[in-house]
Amino acid sequence: MINVIFQATLTADPQQDTRNTKNSAHVYLSLCGKLDAKDPNNEQYKKSLFIQGSVWGKLAELCMNNLKKGNHILVFGTLYDVSTNESDGKLYLTTSMNITSFEFL
Repeated sequence: MINVIFQATLTADPQQDTRNTKNSAHVYLSLCGKLDAKDPNNEQYKKSLFIQGSVWGKLAELCMNNLKKGNHILVFGTLYDVSTNESDGKLYLTTSMNITSFEFL
């Protein structure tokens, strides 16, 4: 398990998952963070990192009621990989985040 603190901007409004929520609310957050190096002139390190975050329970309800596209937040959680098989037969991995808390910036 990799614990992270991630400064991000929401690239979309929170999306509620209506499929797998028998006992608690589940919300997806689309997050974007900037990757910067100590050398501001090195273009290689001026990139964006896009991650989908999952939020559960009361925190998910809080996100739905208080977050919107463009908000800057600090998120705390753990990273995990999601694998998908595409129609071309290749396996693709996507990094996602299980968010345990957040703060407004």
